[in-house]
Amino acid sequence: MQTSPEFTLSPPEASQAFMDVSALEAGIITLPMALRCTSKALLPLRSPFHSASEKQLVFDLGIPRNTDVLPPAVKDVIAKYMLVQVLQDAAESVKKGGLDPADVETVILSHLHFDHCSPGIPTPTSDLLANSVPVDRTRFLAPSEFTSAIGLLPHAMDYFGDGSLYLVDAAGHMSGHINALDRTSASESWIYLGSDTAHDMRLLTGEKEVGEVPDPRTPGAMPGRWYEENKGGSA
Repeated sequence: MQTSPEFTLSPPEASQAFMDVSALEAGIITLPMALRCTSKALLPLRSPFHSASEKQLVFDLGIPRNTDVLPPAVKDVIAKYMLVQVLQDAAESVKKGGLDPADVETVILSHLHFDHCSPGIPTPTSDLLANSVPVDRTRFLAPSEFTSAIGLLPHAMDYFGDGSLYLVDAAGHMSGHINALDRTSASESWIYLGSDTAHDMRLLTGEKEVGEVPDPRTPGAMPGRWYEENKGGSA
């Protein structure tokens, strides 16, 4: 029987800073089980509050309430594969929690898929953290900044420099993908914000396998199976 490797996370320091994390509703996507190994999934944002500096952050922005603002190619994918519902967007969720969106100092985008980067939160006072967003107020994160290792994560950034929030280089879901590891108390409690690293817990336990999109588009690499199934065709 294969055992999981042992690892430890950084022990707390005296007067350890931590993140107070709240989940914010930001849209619901319903997908066929075969595509993602998921049926109906609430897509929560995370709103971390840094205990030492009292800075308010938002990790991911969810789905825009008005999907008509999305590019035509994205709208085509939505129409073909998914049902999207936005009962309240990121800004409305922040307000419902008793905060003004203008008080959000930093927005961290895990990646650039439409269901993670709604334009609802960023304000002229907010910094935007991402790996490849060509907009003003964006801090671009270079690979050379992910120099901390924690647990089994070899490429992370100690964002505040106090062990409270680690941004993790998690490229794979797409280029520039970022995860976050938050210390949630002054003791040994943590939360990992995987943000599409796995769409279903059963993918991690081995109970299910990753779903396949039935109509191949442009593969990042051309596997032999794909070529054999599509050679001579229009794909």
